[in-house]
Amino acid sequence: MSFRQQFSHTLTLSLLALCLALPASAASFRALGHFRTASHPVAVAAGDFNRDGVLDLAVVNSNRTVSVLAGLGDGTFRDRTDYAIGVDGRSIVIADVNGDGKADIAVGNAGTHTLSILAGRGDGSFAAHAETSAARSSGALVTLLNNQKTYQTGRQTVSAVFGDFNRDGLTDQAVTSSLHDDVSILLGTRGLAEDATPAANLLMNGGFETGVISPWVVGRNFCSTGCRPWTAARAMPKAGKYDAADVGNIEMVQDFTATSTSSLTKVAFYDRHPAGSEPTAADFFYTDGTDDEYVVFTTDTSWDTVDLTTDLAAGKMLDGFSVWGFSGTVSNQATFIDNATIH
Repeated sequence: MSFRQQFSHTLTLSLLALCLALPASAASFRALGHFRTASHPVAVAAGDFNRDGVLDLAVVNSNRTVSVLAGLGDGTFRDRTDYAIGVDGRSIVIADVNGDGKADIAVGNAGTHTLSILAGRGDGSFAAHAETSAARSSGALVTLLNNQKTYQTGRQTVSAVFGDFNRDGLTDQAVTSSLHDDVSILLGTRGLAEDATPAANLLMNGGFETGVISPWVVGRNFCSTGCRPWTAARAMPKAGKYDAADVGNIEMVQDFTATSTSSLTKVAFYDRHPAGSEPTAADFFYTDGTDDEYVVFTTDTSWDTVDLTTDLAAGKMLDGFSVWGFSGTVSNQATFIDNATIH
């Protein structure tokens, strides 16, 4: 039986369970860095491609390629290897498609009418792609591809996969956004000190404890329909009496005196979403006109600390910072932010 025939009949989900299962819940996250992919990544999955016990990443890109990044076991990854695929990929799943005990990559196109399969060799490399129609493929595989959750956040598509990338027993995140040609890694930590906003905080009213948003202002509005701007709310406080709640997809931004990134020791905020796993983005703005956005996903309905200190661009002057939240499917499922700190 040819491989093209085999993969329409067999699907083993044990490897998929490995890459999607959440380890012990992390209470906070810190940015580790970015790793290059090909053009405009739109979805990401994780699995052990070379059977060394370390999670690797596969990223589907908008130029009909999949970037494979081998994990090193410490949360970092080797330079990518790109593989051509035969579909306009929009979703990706890692599974033993042909039943040989090796991790394969399955990519679905928009609507998942056609699948492109990269057969794993078990050493971290993959055979050339082969295509099949969804009708001839495993129903479980098609369902998984159709159900992969991605988010449209204004100008970009955002996707995330969770796993223990540095083998410390905590949940980490690998996040792609189509606006940037990379995959970002945030490592779970065991919690950060919940110290009050220090006097040296560059952000005015960073924690919203006065009950007002000012001097934060509404930046870009990514809502497809009308939505309510950020407001101070007496709901789910983390530090002080007030938090900010967003209904919709609106950016909240603040400018401040330009400061060298080399002098900054902490960039962090508290993040919560009642829907569980939803994205929140933070954007750094520099005096040279560039900006650098980082997206993080909450992992549960509790408060998480997001620490982006290590994501600051070296050798630049920071003069602005923004945060935006994403609404859930229910109108009262809004992003909560508190104690935004830059010092």
